Order: sequence, then C-alpha cells, then structure tokens
Amino acid sequence: MLTAAFPPQPFHGLVSTHDECDDGIHLRKELPGKRWDELSHDVLFHGSIALALLEPDALVAFLAAWLLRSIETFDRRSIVLSSRSIFSAQEMNMTVGMRNESPR
Repeated sequence: MLTAAFPPQPFHGLVSTHDECDDGIHLRKELPGKRWDELSHDVLFHGSIALALLEPDALVAFLAAWLLRSIETFDRRSIVLSSRSIFSAQEMNMTVGMRNESPR
C-alpha cells in the first residue's frame, strides 16, 4: 500500500536549502539520487527531526521512509506518555488562564 501511494523513484531535485545546520547538510549529501526505500536506518535516524528542512518536492519523495520507520519503531507507551504530557500542559494552561481572567 505504501509503495502505491509513494512510488519509490530516484530523487534528483533540490533536497534542502539549509546550509547552516548539520542536519540540512547531511540530508543534502545522503538523499540525492536515492529512492525512499533505499534510505538506511542511519540516514533516517540522523535526519528524524529534519523533515522540516526538506524542500516540498523532497518531502513528498522521502516522507514514506519516515512514515514506515515510525510504524516499525512505534512504541505505545511513548504515545501514552506524550498524550498525558500534552493533556497535563493543556490543563495547566487552562488553570493559569482562569486565574488570570478578571471578573466581568
């Protein structure tokens, strides 16, 4: 199914314009000419926070690799912890917001 939605084809476009950070430089070295299904674990792990650094065409070309890695490394406990953290942060913001509201 993933290959039907994201056909693996060599990418020859602009990967990233970020010259000032290691992740952008690493992606520009590793991704040109590769297909998303050829990316090594090292490339995905090194660039796991670098999706935002990809140019739009590169994001479309390589997104499937990061999606597949996310499925393969899925940890239900981290989702639960993240959900609890988000809920706690929202609850705290609501409480602080209520205290800061002035009576009308």
